[in-house]
Amino acid sequence: MANSISSVLKSFPPPKAIGSTALGDYHQCRRKYGLLLEHQARESSGALAIGIAVHEGLRAWAFKKDEEAAIVRAFEELKDRRDKAELEVVTSGLMFRYFEQYNNDRYKPVSTETELFIDTPYGVKYRATPDLVVDRHDGLWAVDYKTTSRTPETFFRSYPMKSQMKGHVYAARTVLNLPVKGVIVDALYKNEKYKFQRLELTFTQDELDQWWLETCQAIKDIVAAHTVGEFYAKDGDHCWMHGAPCPFWTYCTSEFEPMVLKTTHIKRKVPLWKQVSRREGK
Repeated sequence: MANSISSVLKSFPPPKAIGSTALGDYHQCRRKYGLLLEHQARESSGALAIGIAVHEGLRAWAFKKDEEAAIVRAFEELKDRRDKAELEVVTSGLMFRYFEQYNNDRYKPVSTETELFIDTPYGVKYRATPDLVVDRHDGLWAVDYKTTSRTPETFFRSYPMKSQMKGHVYAARTVLNLPVKGVIVDALYKNEKYKFQRLELTFTQDELDQWWLETCQAIKDIVAAHTVGEFYAKDGDHCWMHGAPCPFWTYCTSEFEPMVLKTTHIKRKVPLWKQVSRREGK
């Protein structure tokens, strides 16, 4: 049973391009990365749908500062949802708050490229997806819109996020040949109703060069994992994150080999989040 999942996933070739999200999944747990690749899509939750709608609406607003047109563009992303009416209320509320907070922004979008690809020596490209590249009074910046339920401190120091921001700058300089200074991150915190927080990140060229070496090594490892079907589960640290179990919890533990918690050394017959609640007396 130990190789059941790996034998299934071995038939999947490496993707043609890998972005920061996939690299983050692989960094957390190879099995999670492989299962996400097999399923080809993440769970389409209401929160994710809102995030996508807000992204597209704000990109549209950045060009013309037309609030009505931006709302219409955001709603296009929700038109096929059964919970459309409910999500539209939240989406419009978030966007109007953004308009209020950042209406005085004075920058001009100079690039609408949403996907930038960089070749690696391993037959797989790295994909960067900045929302915008803009010209501000102090130079060129990439812009990235984020939604998260984590605290600002936790969110901004997380591996996938920091890696992604470096990728935006590196790709803009390499692919677009633009002297981008850094990234403006506009993050929506879901636990603070209708509130955004802005962070400006800059990186030295040495930091970016080191990031690229590490990224190429990670892609090399992923290609090798596909070759041998090596998609083993990591330790239990990432089976429960941000208040919920991994979406593949049941698939990973019931049909295949039982895994052992590093901290409790018991078989996971009960989801980790429930085990934690019971230990805490909840």
